Amino acid sequence: MEAEDDALSISNLELVTTIAGLLATPSSALEKALRYRVVGNKHGAIDKMHTVEQAVYGRNAFVKVGVAWGVVLAIWVCGHE
Repeated sequence: MEAEDDALSISNLELVTTIAGLLATPSSALEKALRYRVVGNKHGAIDKMHTVEQAVYGRNAFVKVGVAWGVVLAIWVCGHE
């Protein structure tokens, strides 16, 4: 993640495209999820851009969930031989 003129950019869009393909989701949706958060109030919701620190934290959390599901899947597969 990099900040450029008050905009957050992803440095490796090819990787985003690959991960989006594995998740069967549009790469634009994954990119938006990594760059923005939804802030809601009683009038509706808006997308607010992350800071670099927030985006890195979200990316790391996303990876941890992916690893955890990989471990669960491996345990399930090993238990069903």
